[in-house]
Amino acid sequence: MKILIKLGSALISQNNRINYHFIEQKVAEIAELQRAGHRVILVTSGAVAAGMEIRAITERPSDTLQLQMLSGMGQVKLIRHYKEYIKKEGLFMAQVLVTHHNFSTSGEVQTLVSVLDAYLEEGIIPIINENDIIDKTELESSPVFSDNDILSAIIASKIGVDLALILTDVDGLFADNPKANDNARFYDEVD
Repeated sequence: MKILIKLGSALISQNNRINYHFIEQKVAEIAELQRAGHRVILVTSGAVAAGMEIRAITERPSDTLQLQMLSGMGQVKLIRHYKEYIKKEGLFMAQVLVTHHNFSTSGEVQTLVSVLDAYLEEGIIPIINENDIIDKTELESSPVFSDNDILSAIIASKIGVDLALILTDVDGLFADNPKANDNARFYDEVD
């Protein structure tokens, strides 16, 4: 089975710091899936929070350039921890950074699909994140991928996963943010 797992920012970070214990637990679970013969793609958030750790910043900046810089620094730290945990499980991983531009032509989509499928065929776990250094839309007010949720859905549909899991601190799919709107409609099922 081909499985996509998205780890949301709210689960990965606590008080603008990365919860490395949580990530290590999820990597162990992914390793179990891999050993059972499943192929796993991981979409992760957390680069900005990791960058804030490096710079010892306690409040998330609002300036887009600062967020881009933190993301670039944090991505290195975040992926280093993933690599360490995955190596401990005896597995391999690859980092895949994308922007919405990578989905603008059928040629780019096919290239991305071919690379991801090749990693999966070799048992390598692709770890995907939006490249905030190049594409700052996630950091600004109207993001294209909306904290990797839409990115996860696009990738899941393009590579034909059997199961997509979006792990978050929200109890399901809502028409609006249930934390801001008590009347947000909950969807039991999406065809």
